[in-house]
Amino acid sequence: MGARETAVNATSLARRWTGVPSKLSAQNEQCGHPPSHTGQFIELDRPRRLRFSWSCSDWPDPSVQSEVTVTLEDHGADETLMTIEHEQLPPEQADTHQRGWGAIAVQLGEALRARG
Repeated sequence: MGARETAVNATSLARRWTGVPSKLSAQNEQCGHPPSHTGQFIELDRPRRLRFSWSCSDWPDPSVQSEVTVTLEDHGADETLMTIEHEQLPPEQADTHQRGWGAIAVQLGEALRARG
């Protein structure tokens, strides 16, 4: 994986969107070493909302669980507004995660544009 790439693995994409709880794991090599991010899907309201817990192996206390909510809203012809809220994040992690979620949003936009 490249320096800005993030891999996300889950039991199955279809299961995520059917509301069957499943676990997630992700690795991000952007910070120079691949910390492990883990969580569990909490809410799957297709196609509007995805909510999951989030923890990171390199946090001072890796047992801390934060919560991520991704909301998708129709925003005109062929446009969708995606909002990512990350709550209960350890304060010292806020800047890093803000940059990380921003990079992921850019990557998603690029991938969607490439698909046409």
